[in-house]
Amino acid sequence: MKYHQLRAFVSAAEHGSIRGAARALFLSQAAVTKALRELEDDAGLPLIARNARGIQLTEDGQRLLMRARLIVRQMQQARDELNQSQGIDTGSVAIGLTPAVVLTVLPDALKAFRQRYRNVALRLVEGLAPIVVPGVRNGTLDFAMTVQSNVSLGNDFVTESCFHAQQAIAARAGHPVLADPAPAALAAQEWALSSRLQEGHGGLIQQLFATSGVAPPERILVCESYSTAVALVRNTDLLSLFPEPLLALPECTGIVAVPARLPSLSTEISLVRRADVPLTPAAAYLAACLMQAGRTRFPD
Repeated sequence: MKYHQLRAFVSAAEHGSIRGAARALFLSQAAVTKALRELEDDAGLPLIARNARGIQLTEDGQRLLMRARLIVRQMQQARDELNQSQGIDTGSVAIGLTPAVVLTVLPDALKAFRQRYRNVALRLVEGLAPIVVPGVRNGTLDFAMTVQSNVSLGNDFVTESCFHAQQAIAARAGHPVLADPAPAALAAQEWALSSRLQEGHGGLIQQLFATSGVAPPERILVCESYSTAVALVRNTDLLSLFPEPLLALPECTGIVAVPARLPSLSTEISLVRRADVPLTPAAAYLAACLMQAGRTRFPD
């Protein structure tokens, strides 16, 4: 198996067609088709099924895809590492960020990053840990910055604490609970929170009410999208937990912090990367820019 064959295979799988792969790789369709046929010959197995709407991976093709993606990405990283270590402003970085980091930290971090690396291509995947951590695992993302989970990621990953984000109970302006935000009144409301198992918000709710003598809320709408949670809080009587700086953004117009008589609460934002693959100079610098911007926006 050769690199150009695997690159054509990964591109065809991602675009769903030979035409799309050829366009992305700046190759002719004939060149992509030849590379795929050579790969199948080397493997001794059919990897791609062709149909009128494009291509579909066979079962063996699906098995190969994860490893092929990792090989292709590591080859790209090796080339980027050599170029960037010589001061050449080139290459690419792919990252996954939790929505709170995107909205509050990324703009300042990107400005700082672009002062050093103007030409490095960036790819951003926005999502909570269940979305972005698998991308780090399979090599399509260089690193992720997300809420620290109580669930161990295992020895495949290196996790580094970046900063703590102070949380606020969020409600729509004019919400009845604002008149008397006692713990019992808050616990009686319905809440919109991300997955308690994956992102730890269930643990946060337990912590929030632990010292109040009131049982935590029972009605929880599990919501894995910040934009959806914002819409629900703004337009219904649901409550949620948002990072405090988020409430000052235009996206949260009409949403206020509830002056709850409860202890303050924060979440830990961590950087997650593969243990066996060092970051390229550009990726390491972007991670440093994000950490610095986060610590400025969320001072301890």
